[in-house]
Amino acid sequence: PAWSAGIAYATIAVAALIPAAITSIGAANLFTRAIYVEYFRPRASAGEEARISRWASLLATSAAAGFLLVLTPSISLDLQTIGGVLILQILPTVFFGLLTGWFHRWALMFGMLGGLGWSLYLLYGTPRVFGGVVMAEHFGGVTMPLSRLGLSSEVNVYIGLVTLAANLLVVIVATAILKLVHASPNLDHTRSEDYVLNADVERIDETPDLLEVARRNAVHAQR
Repeated sequence: PAWSAGIAYATIAVAALIPAAITSIGAANLFTRAIYVEYFRPRASAGEEARISRWASLLATSAAAGFLLVLTPSISLDLQTIGGVLILQILPTVFFGLLTGWFHRWALMFGMLGGLGWSLYLLYGTPRVFGGVVMAEHFGGVTMPLSRLGLSSEVNVYIGLVTLAANLLVVIVATAILKLVHASPNLDHTRSEDYVLNADVERIDETPDLLEVARRNAVHAQR
């Protein structure tokens, strides 16, 4: 019935606001902490950070809504799958960059940029086909036949998997080359002291008192 469909669609709309709000807040905080404070206002107060975050959140939400209004509504589903392919390309850079220092930092960046570029190229050339009819020429899906890679096979494969493999190949080969030519090796600027908390650090003796105050406030809030 119409009233039941209305409730279902309203539920979906409300559910969609949850990840949208999280994404908006995350983008705003990332911009404020990593760009605004880092490069423009290093001495920004907490109030100023909050104000900039609110404006950044509003702009991010408005830009996303405007983007979807200009394009067809179905593009929102395509953007989610396309985003999965693209976000997969940062995996080697983040994972290997934190796990080990063997991979050269430039090689990790080359691999990531190459994976992102090739992913966009393959996604752009993927048409959307429905019932044997081409509905859209570009960004129509996240799978492609292996014949696009010159192989004699019509088996479909996930584009993100193909570009991730190429990403890893670039990282390994570029790391080996950069190490052979002794190009600007990775430097670890951390010290053993960075991982030790000394008892003579200023205000460290107040930590138990602060924890006790927080516990009392929590108990008071529950009452």
